[in-house]
Formats: sequence, structure tokens, C-alpha cells
Amino acid sequence: MHGCSSAQPSSFGDKAEGSVTIDVVRFGSLDGSCSVRYKALNASAHAGVTYEASEGELVFEPGDITKTVDIALLTGSGWSATLEFAVDLLDEQNCELGNLGHCRNKVIDGGTSPSSRFCEQLARGEANQVGEWALFWEYFKWNFQKGGVKGRTIIALLMDQLANVYLYATVLCNCYLVNVICHDTPETDKGLWLGDRAWTTYLVIAIITMPPLLLHSWQILSQKLDIRGFSTLHLRAGIFRKYLNYNQASLENCASHVFGASVMDDAGIVAGGYSSGLTLVACVGNVAIQECFVFHKNPDALVYVVILPTVVLMWAIFRNACFAPPGTHAQKVALGGHTLESGNKIQLISEFYLRPRINEPFVEKAEAFRAKVVQSGLFWSNTDFMFTWSIPLFTGIYIFFRVPLVISGDAQLGTFLATIGVMANISQTSALLYHTTMNIWKTIYTLQNVANMLNAQTDLERLKGVDRRRRANSAGASPTLKVNSADAVPLSCEAVGHALLNGETKLTLLQNITGTLQQGKVLVICGPNGSGKSTLAHILGHKFSPTEGGVFVPSHLRLLHVGRNVELLERSLLRNLTLGLDGIKDEDCTRIFRILEELQLARLTELLRKEVEDKKAGREDHRHTWLQGLNSLDAHMITLVRGLIMNPEVMVLHHPDIHYPNEVSEKVRQILYSHCSQKGLFLPKEQFNWRSPRTVIYTSNELASDIVHADVIWTMVSVGDGPPFTVKETDVTARGLAK
Repeated sequence: MHGCSSAQPSSFGDKAEGSVTIDVVRFGSLDGSCSVRYKALNASAHAGVTYEASEGELVFEPGDITKTVDIALLTGSGWSATLEFAVDLLDEQNCELGNLGHCRNKVIDGGTSPSSRFCEQLARGEANQVGEWALFWEYFKWNFQKGGVKGRTIIALLMDQLANVYLYATVLCNCYLVNVICHDTPETDKGLWLGDRAWTTYLVIAIITMPPLLLHSWQILSQKLDIRGFSTLHLRAGIFRKYLNYNQASLENCASHVFGASVMDDAGIVAGGYSSGLTLVACVGNVAIQECFVFHKNPDALVYVVILPTVVLMWAIFRNACFAPPGTHAQKVALGGHTLESGNKIQLISEFYLRPRINEPFVEKAEAFRAKVVQSGLFWSNTDFMFTWSIPLFTGIYIFFRVPLVISGDAQLGTFLATIGVMANISQTSALLYHTTMNIWKTIYTLQNVANMLNAQTDLERLKGVDRRRRANSAGASPTLKVNSADAVPLSCEAVGHALLNGETKLTLLQNITGTLQQGKVLVICGPNGSGKSTLAHILGHKFSPTEGGVFVPSHLRLLHVGRNVELLERSLLRNLTLGLDGIKDEDCTRIFRILEELQLARLTELLRKEVEDKKAGREDHRHTWLQGLNSLDAHMITLVRGLIMNPEVMVLHHPDIHYPNEVSEKVRQILYSHCSQKGLFLPKEQFNWRSPRTVIYTSNELASDIVHADVIWTMVSVGDGPPFTVKETDVTARGLAK
């Protein structure tokens, strides 16, 4: 066995740069040759759309440390929220991959959604400063280009016009029935299509009755095409992916209930606007084809069928300009937010007897929402009256002037009756045209909110910068080392400083923190409260970047930051424990049980054992009742255990020993030390030599003199009488357990 190849855990590529680069690192012995194949695999990003399909072989000659894989990114697919694809290492020769042969690649799109036309306003989160219809048109074009939508849209447009053609044929046939077939004279005999009145009648019947079967088939097909569903899916996925990458400021500006409403409601509303756009095209075609009939058969009546839709639409536009339609979105969001908060805080409400004080504002918000719904309904009812009244009004005027001509024989009865039907149809289509236009107009407000969410600031550029610095520093460090090079590259801080901003006030909390930490060590950060321990841990865990200096963690190492707060998913206990694993194997379950038993977590062990047995027997608990009786100690332990199960090369924890009694805290410190000394807990001993070292960094309220299970202590000390703080390093390896 000559060595081991490992893809970096994650990589970042920018569409503007045109490619993404993945480092494949060899660690262990550098003697001899080894090779490995790589292959790009689809995730949310797809080959041929977001990136070029890529696979090949990497050969490490003696002394080679790093190889790179460049994968081209494609830019012609329009804007997309952050997409991912994987690069897997396969078919290793003369090396071992273990669980290190997988790299996630994030593709960053630095543009704006739905297009770059209004990039300045959209980047500032000011979609409301963009023209409403211009913004909708950009969204329409963006959605049209999405996979699964373009072809469906073209089919829908063609089939909708086929329905309009059938309408034209029906009106023409109705007119022909009265003027020719039902008017038996020598003159009309000349106009029979088939030369025979009976056979011509059969043909007209076929023209009227057969196409509806085709149109019904189209209705069924249109349901299966599900243009609105695909459009909603694209938006929901985009909002969800974007939100997952928000930076802290964007998260603070977007409440969880707003995010939920955007995914569940707003995406569907905006997608409905796209569908309304297709309906708008069909309505315009409907009016145009009926006016063509009038122009061809009854040009004297053209003025009526032109003025009719023009007058009612102008009236509707005037009404909207003077009396804006009442909106209900703000009241709905306020009611939903209050309801969600009450549900999440029901225990607090109960304990402090807050039910009356919570119920009263709920009733007020519910009443405000109800009142707005009523106002909106009244507005649309009054608007619809114009369309309802216009039919008899214009029909009456037309009859008044045309009936004498029909009686005198100067106008054909069939054409007269068909024109009345056309006027009624045009009025109804004008109403649909108006409502469709207003539906689009109503979606624009929602579209503005969605656009602002899709263009909110993310953490990706910062993480990309961190990733690039890690790779550059790793490349600079490796050539100076000859044996076990990747394992010998230390973690380091270089003149790290950090300032906090509170309005116009700037507080420098950390200053000039410089130091190195060899892989495989336990670093404990201690000091008084308020001395910046957690801030430094956040910086070391890459949760945010320092305002001065930099932190270096070799790029091939997986870095896990474990926060203080308990975060549990509404999933099974096993799923919560294995968030850091791509898949769960039998040996993983055995290892999980051993870790739980080592920490003496009898209740969690029992719950997990029952859960595994029930799953094998097909009795899964989809209500996840295990969460209901979970005590505080076990909940915090799950946070620790899932990190140990993931087994990252570097793990940063905040006060992992603070939530427990003294004897349990001591056990936690011991097991973190063992995690380092064993290069991961309860893993095969025969793999020990080629596993990477494990490094643990955690904060503690213990005094430096009392810390035993550590190799290095960084004590936060004040530069003056208060902030800023720096660190004083102490090597305490001799106190710890023998490694």
C-alpha cells in the first residue's frame, strides 16, 4: 500500500470563472505509484446544462502529492440558485479511499434573478423599483427556458389556438346553417359544399361535433403537462436552495414563516402568473379570430365588436388606476406569522398564562384579513358588472340598427344571429382577458418579494474565498514536506483580529492572534466570559471570517463546526445521529451503538435499538414520538454524538462539557481526547496507519490549570484592561492521556 487519495470535501465554482477545480490529495507514504478514477455525478446540477460531463484517471507518481481536476461550467442555462454536483473517486489502485472519495461542488451564479437586465436594483433587494410588467416579462422569459417548461409551453400555445380555430369554424357553420342549409332556394343550392343539402348537413354536423373530442384530449394532456406545476417546482427549489446559503444578515431579515410562505404559497402564485400569461395569449387569439369572422362576413358590424372590448377594457383600466384593488397579502402574512409563533411557543404561553393576550391580537389579525377579503370581493364584483352589462347594451344597440336590414332582406339572418353570438363571446373573452391581466398584475407584488428573496446576500462568496485560501496555502505547504506530507501540514492563525459593529460603534474583540496547531491535537480555548472564546471558535470553524488576518485549515480536511444550540430534525433518531453520513451501513450502526454505550447513554441506546428493530419489521414511527420525552442531557448529547459519528478530520465545538454533571463532563472530555488518539472512535484498527489525524478544538469555562485532556491550551488574555483579547498558548501534552 503506497498511499491514499482524497478529494477535498467541498469545492466552489463560479459561472463567471467558467470552471471548478477539485484537488485530489495523496497522504501517507509517497513511495511508489497509485491511481484513481474520477467521475462527475449529477445532483441539483446536471451534466450538459450546468457543467460538462467529465471523467478520467489520475496517476500519482512517486513523490506526487496533489492532482487537480478541472470541470468546465456552462453559462447558457440562465440564472439558477446555487446548484451542486458531485465528483466521486473510483477504482483506486495501490491506495485506499475509505469514505474520503466524495467531493461536493457548489456552482455559484453571481447574476441576479430573473435576469441581469435590472441587476443594480435586484442586487440591492429593490425589486419594487423595477417596472412591474418589465419584471414579469423577465420572469416569463427565464421560466420559459427552464427544463420541462419550454416544450410544454410551445405545445400549450399551439393547442390553445387550435381551440380558437374550432370556435371560428363553429361560428361559420352556424351562420352557414341558417343562410344556406335552412334556406332552401335555387340560389342557396349553388352554395352547398357537397352539392347535396343532406350530405352538406352531415358535414356541418361532423365539423361541429367531432373536434370537441380532440379538444377534450388536449385538456387531459394539458393536465399532464402541468406547466404550472413545473414552474412552481423550479421556483420552490430555487427559493429553498437560496435560503440554505443565506448569510446571517439575510437570515435575520427573512423570518421563518416568510420563508415558509414563499416556498408553499408565493412560488405557486408566481407560477400561476406564468400560466395566466399563456391564457392571455389564448384570449387575444380568441378575440382576434372572432373579429376576423365579422370582418369577413359582416364588415358593417365591425365597429361594434371593436368598440365593445375596447370600452370595457378602458373602463377596467381607468377603475384600477383610480381605485387600486385591495390586497390581502400583508394581512395574510401577519396572521400566518402570529399563528406560527403561537404554535412554536405554546409551552411559554401556557406557563405564563398568556392565552388571553395572545388570542386578542390573533382575533384582530383574523378580522383584518377577513375584512380585506370582503373588500377585495366587492371590488371584483363591481368590476365584473361592467362586463355583464355590456353584453345586453351593445347587443341591444346592434339589434336596433340591424333588424330593419334583416327584415328588408338587405342582411342575412344567419350572419345577423352569428354576429350577436360573436359579440357575447367577445364580451365574455374580454372579461377573461381583464381578469387574466389582473391575475398577472396581482402576482407581480408576490414576484417582487420572491425576486428579493432570490437575490438576497449569501455566504457563498465568503466560503469560496476561504476555500481558495485553504487550497493555496495547502499547495504552498505541501512541497516543503517529504513524508506523510498532508498529515504534517498544521492548522494556523495569522494575526487574527476581529471587530464587532454596533451601529456606528466599533468594538475590537480579538487582536493579533497567531499560532499553529499540528493535526491530531486537542486544543482547548479557555478564559473568562466575554473574552471572545466563542467568537474565536466561530472563526476557526469558518462560520464567519475575521476582520483582520486569516485562518488556515488544509483543504483536504473535513471541518465540522458544532454549535451550542440543540438542533433536531423531525426525523428518526438514527437520521438525526447520522446527518454527517451519506449512507448508513451495518458497520455504521454497530459503531453508533458503541459510541452511545461509551458515553453511557442508556436511554438513547434503548430508543435507537427499538427504532432499528421496528424498521426491520416494517413498523416505522412516522410521528417521531421519541422527541417528546427527550431530556436536556440526551438532547445535547445527540449534538455531540452526531459529530463523533461523522468523524471529521477537524471538529470545533462550543462548550461541549458545560451542560452536564461533573462526572459526565469529564467523560465527554475523555472521549474527545480518545477521538483524536484513535483517529476516530471504534474504527478498524488495521486502517489506523492510513487514516488522517483527528483534530479537536473546543471552548471551556475550566481554568487552564485544571484542564487535563488536552495537548494545547489557548487562554484568552486581555491586551489591556478589557477588550481586545489575544491568546496565551500553553503546551500541556504531558498532562493528557498517553497517545
